Amino acid sequence: CNDLGFGGAGVIMAIKNRYPNVYNEYEKWFKHGYYLSDNKKYIKARIGEIQVIPVEGAISAVCNAITQRGVGIDRWGYIPFRYESFRECMCKLNDYILHNSYNRLILPRIGAGLASAKWDVVESIINKNITVPVTVYDLPNENWDNTNYEN
Repeated sequence: CNDLGFGGAGVIMAIKNRYPNVYNEYEKWFKHGYYLSDNKKYIKARIGEIQVIPVEGAISAVCNAITQRGVGIDRWGYIPFRYESFRECMCKLNDYILHNSYNRLILPRIGAGLASAKWDVVESIINKNITVPVTVYDLPNENWDNTNYEN
């Protein structure tokens, strides 16, 4: 997710379509500037933070992770994806996973599309900070130039 509080493309659209309440909570988080977490702490709406929303179905929860500064490559050529903010989010998400006794994490190929992150760097951050098994998926018919795919 970006630090603007809205999204109209990429993975966030798949989440918005499948779990509209997750997207609505993300928008409310930025509208109000904070949300009250499960452990009754106020979490500011800022890059490097996470918001975990319980959902019904095959998965238990969806995490809004604020890993991007704005959207699109800026006028100086900087990508919106921020690796250090992603690392912060993964550390916080791992703590949440362990605290709630989850046994795995399923992620989209986060950052590899419109945010222009290098997948090998993103994957390394995941491997260094998440201590449960991780499954990474791609949306159908999506291949990114910045990702090496193995058959």
